[in-house]
Amino acid sequence: LVLIYAVILAVASLLPSGSGPLNGPLNGWDASLSPSLQNLLHLPAYAVLVCLVLMALAKSTKFTKPAVAWPIALSATACVVYGVLLECLQAAGIPGRTGSVSDVLWNTAGVAVGVSAWILFRKCVQTQSSRSGCA
Repeated sequence: LVLIYAVILAVASLLPSGSGPLNGPLNGWDASLSPSLQNLLHLPAYAVLVCLVLMALAKSTKFTKPAVAWPIALSATACVVYGVLLECLQAAGIPGRTGSVSDVLWNTAGVAVGVSAWILFRKCVQTQSSRSGCA
């Protein structure tokens, strides 16, 4: 699931966009979005990415209390690096695409939101298993 989502994110980020003969299959639809909305879309995109990575990692390894920090930090770092890579590829000359530092910051903020949600989720699950509610 992580790989499929990462590919979808890469395709959506790297397909040519804009008007003219090189507009690509997106046909400039993303250019019709306001810059503010385009920026905000980075948050859920990267929050979902890091949560999927953490879920996959949690299924394949045991998250024990002393070792919780390193898989979260590694997953977050990998997702931020992936976002930087996509921005660099956008800057390499894809029609209608530009890589930007602000997009990297939005991607990073999305990763932070996803990690925060993951930590709260894990805390809630641990709380529920030790008592009958999550507060």
